[in-house]
This record gives sequence, C-alpha cells and structure tokens, in this order.
Amino acid sequence: MTTITTMHDSAKAKAYFEGKLAFTTGPVDLKRMMKANEVNVIDVRASEDFAEGHISGAINLPQDQWPTFEGLCKDKPNVLYCYSHVDHLAATAAVAFAAQGFPVMVLEGGWRWWKENGFVAASRECHNRRLRETCICGLTVGSCLTSNCYSHLVFLEGAAT
Repeated sequence: MTTITTMHDSAKAKAYFEGKLAFTTGPVDLKRMMKANEVNVIDVRASEDFAEGHISGAINLPQDQWPTFEGLCKDKPNVLYCYSHVDHLAATAAVAFAAQGFPVMVLEGGWRWWKENGFVAASRECHNRRLRETCICGLTVGSCLTSNCYSHLVFLEGAAT
C-alpha cells in the first residue's frame, strides 16, 4: 500500500486556519471568555436536552425559535453550541444568525466536549432529584420543565447529567 502525500498551498492553509481561529473556540478559551463577560453563549439544542444539562449561563434557542433571534447580542460574539463535533446544527445556526448581522462563533466539540472535559454544567436539579416538595419560588418540584422558573438551576462541577 502506497501513501500519496499531496503538497498543499501554504497561503491557502494560512487563510483557512486564520478563518477557523476567528470563528471557532474551544472549551478552555470559552471558559476564559465567559469569565471576562466577553461572549454570549447560545445553546441551539432542543429544549428538552437543554433542560437535562447545559453550559452554565447559556441561553437556549432551539431551531424552531431561530427566527426570533431571542437572546442573541449584536455587541459581543454569540458562541453557539450543539450536541457534538459531528453535528452541524451550530454551524447552520451560525450561518442564519450571521446573515442577520449577529457576530457568531462556534464551540468546537459542542456540549459533549464541554461535559466530557469536566467544565461546569447547569441542570435543573428538581428534574434529576427530589430534594424538596416545593421550590423556593413555590412551584411544585418537577414542574421546571413546564414553567419558566430558573430558581431550580444548580451548578454541578464536572458532573455528567
């Protein structure tokens, strides 16, 4: 078996990787940018998956709600993420949002890489465990999936939900 090596144009490679660096980020850089409040994080996965677990501070904007542009910012980059690196949902959203003038980036590896690398995740604890009968807001525990109560959010350091 012979391996054929093709010599690539270094100018094209430079342009490709400059573009990639400008419009993608990894979990470590995203964490740093979030800490400095430099970005707006948007989860484009389905609402049910967002409720099961998401990047702390992320806003859920599932595909059926993209035309609303709800939660997107024009004054700082919107870092979009989806399920994993093999899913093109975030890239598809990036095309749609950029076409409307929103600055966008995509998180490489999506939710999967964020979670697998032990970064802080948020989850609605009442959906996972029954610790109390009612939330501090008065809602019945477990009703978080049908209400807009965010009092149930808890932060899980490195926990897989």
